[in-house]
Amino acid sequence: MIDKLLPLDLTPEAEISRRIQTLKEKMAQTGVDGVFLTHRPDYYYFSGSAQDAWLYVSLEYEPLLFVKRYLPRAVAESPLTQIVPVHSVTEIPHIIKDSHGSFPKTMGIAFDLVPVRDFQFYQSLFYGCAWQDATPLIVSCRAIKSEYELGIMQEVAKISSRVFDFIAQNLEPGIRETDLAGRIESFARTQGHSGRLQMRHYRSIGFSFHIMGGESGGQSGALDSPVCGTGMYTAYPFGAGTRIIEKNDPVLIDLGTMAFGYHIDESRMFVAGKMDSQADAASQAAMDILYQVKTAMKPGVP
Repeated sequence: MIDKLLPLDLTPEAEISRRIQTLKEKMAQTGVDGVFLTHRPDYYYFSGSAQDAWLYVSLEYEPLLFVKRYLPRAVAESPLTQIVPVHSVTEIPHIIKDSHGSFPKTMGIAFDLVPVRDFQFYQSLFYGCAWQDATPLIVSCRAIKSEYELGIMQEVAKISSRVFDFIAQNLEPGIRETDLAGRIESFARTQGHSGRLQMRHYRSIGFSFHIMGGESGGQSGALDSPVCGTGMYTAYPFGAGTRIIEKNDPVLIDLGTMAFGYHIDESRMFVAGKMDSQADAASQAAMDILYQVKTAMKPGVP
């Protein structure tokens, strides 16, 4: 029954095997004997399942995916052969020790993500291990995309393109930024948008639909971006606000699309009418720069 309900975007076994092998090669180069993955996007990348789980990758043995919930889905989603049900993370060290005979001498974990309290707890569970930051290993594995990943990103780009076509056909003066954002989000979801973005840094917030009309497009703020928007509240001062988009307003739309676990991020300028000549010139200059950079960007160019 579970197979009939699952999405069809299962990561191929060959792709998971390639990722695990790449991680093990980097572990060997840096003297890490085992890596304990606790961050959902990380263990999804190396296992193919984003269920409530932990993934342990040993340099010498097959990976162990420990699943708290939901085991049938994890088994259906992941091509890994060692998938172990657990009721609590406290069971994991005993299983590793029984299976492998001992803990790794050096254990890697993502220092950029794991809270101090959790890390201290893991230290107490894996008593005697020397701990090392595995973040550089993890992100370097993901930095170079495979043909499989590039194919997925092309599909995500198609979703983004369809959403921007929808925006061009539906943008009109007299609508609030937040109302337009709602329409765009609703359509994007019908096209396969996951509904949210995933951010690696705990101080960053992933938000997909930034709509900034007229003066809002020049509003600076806390967002790590040249543009921020006003937002609706001081508690979340980013993106679309309550400003009414007026005729001939330049409207900056920054859309982050996520599907299949991958992002495509595009910013485009629209106008509800006719673009002001100064804004039009600035927009054209930005496009000229983009295409010049694109032409110059080739392998081997510093």
